[in-house]
Amino acid sequence: MSEQNKTNTEPTPMPDTTMVVDAFPTEEEQAPQHAAAAQAQTTPEPGSPRKRVISHVFSGLGLALGRPRVLLTLVCLSLLLGLPTAVAVYSGAFSGVGQLVEHPTDAKFDFLQVAPSWVLGEWQRSSPGLMSGVGSAITPSVLAASIFGLLVCAGFMGIAASRKREHSLISFLREGGTWFFPFFRTWILGMPLFFAVTWLFWSNPGDWVMKQFLTDGDINQANSESIARWITGSREVLYLLALVVVELCLDLGRAAMVVGGKSSALLAVLRGVGQFLLEPLRALGVVSIGFAIELAWLAVCLEAAKRELIPMWSLAVLIPLGRISCRGARYAGLVGLVGETRAAPSNS
Repeated sequence: MSEQNKTNTEPTPMPDTTMVVDAFPTEEEQAPQHAAAAQAQTTPEPGSPRKRVISHVFSGLGLALGRPRVLLTLVCLSLLLGLPTAVAVYSGAFSGVGQLVEHPTDAKFDFLQVAPSWVLGEWQRSSPGLMSGVGSAITPSVLAASIFGLLVCAGFMGIAASRKREHSLISFLREGGTWFFPFFRTWILGMPLFFAVTWLFWSNPGDWVMKQFLTDGDINQANSESIARWITGSREVLYLLALVVVELCLDLGRAAMVVGGKSSALLAVLRGVGQFLLEPLRALGVVSIGFAIELAWLAVCLEAAKRELIPMWSLAVLIPLGRISCRGARYAGLVGLVGETRAAPSNS
């Protein structure tokens, strides 16, 4: 009897719950999972490199258009920067051709397409010092526009590289102020590069190349007018392309600064050159698509003004709006391109 009671009073064993407990990951097991998730966020988007280039540009365009207060402020600043030159040209035009009246038998001309030669001749005769005045006014305007471009570049690149992607004007100016002086140092380092390109094309090296195609390098001694035009046009196109490549290398370096959080201007320029040599077609693709969108916007605005669908004065707002938006798209697209290139080796 005692043995039976002893058997009945023994506690019933609890079911084994080891499998249930082990089913939940511990902190040590969760750490690799979070690392894998963070790595997955930096993995480049699937698709061909060409599709990713297009995606970078249109993503940047959406970033720019999604900040209307920033665009409105930048458009107003761009109009103020061009005001000194506009006032000088307007005063000369008003005194020179403002009082001219079209002859009833003459065909109506459109300044958006071409102005009659007699109008320009009258303007030049009435304002002989116009070009010198415009030159004096345009020099500080060009310098101010270049500095303004650095602020635009710093703001859009900073926003594109930021995880928060804030939309306020204050955040744009904060990013622009953070990266303005590092970008300004790259701007200073870029001046000798632009000078070197100009010297190569229009000084002794360029003259030597011209002598290989023309007698004494004189364009007037070409065998035909078409050959002279082809040689001159090729030289100018190659010069502009070289300037674009230099500017693109500087922008790639600035994008590398923002993505990597670095501030060395010299290393940034070297990284930009290396990035361009690594992926020249993709880098040129981002810039080319941005310029194509900008030219399409310009053509649409001019055609709309020609057909009187929009008032002429609206071009003063619409053209800068399109240009700044496309510049923001190019800058943000380059940041995406540099970020993708940096993430690729770590993911491979």
